[in-house]
Amino acid sequence: VGLSLSITACAAPFAIHRLSPQDAQLALTGNVLTTGELSGFSEIVLRKYDLLDSYKEDPETALATLRAGAIAKPGCDDELFALAELSYRHAEKTAGHCCRRPHYLAAALYAYALLFPGPDIQPLELIDARTRIAADIYNRALGEAFESKNGNDVDLAAGVYQLPFGQIELAFDPTSL
Repeated sequence: VGLSLSITACAAPFAIHRLSPQDAQLALTGNVLTTGELSGFSEIVLRKYDLLDSYKEDPETALATLRAGAIAKPGCDDELFALAELSYRHAEKTAGHCCRRPHYLAAALYAYALLFPGPDIQPLELIDARTRIAADIYNRALGEAFESKNGNDVDLAAGVYQLPFGQIELAFDPTSL
């Protein structure tokens, strides 16, 4: 019995599996747009705020809590990225196009704030993987927010639009296209 206990105690509590280069790359760069799952970047932020389970059960409250954290720390790249990705994912899982638009617009706003911070805030490095993902979230979220009724076009229009946390007034000049 003593020998079996000592052999078991020496066993590693983990296993190592070799991944193909493609699987390793997907594991490192997977995100809501490529896999439908959250990136490791966003999961880390959810864990930091102890919101991982909360986001699964009540995404609206978790997003509001994370937003309050981001407001308290201007220039918080991690939080802005997570808000962009989490808002996009929540929009994807929300039923009804009219109910999705506020979350898509929020995702676009968070991604824009991350990509183009104020003059006193250091932007993300261009080689930071979150830069490409945030740009893609921005583009996809805008496209989804302004998707036409037939689903084949994007109808950009000036107006006041609802956000999960307020409203935004958008100007649009068709001659700038």
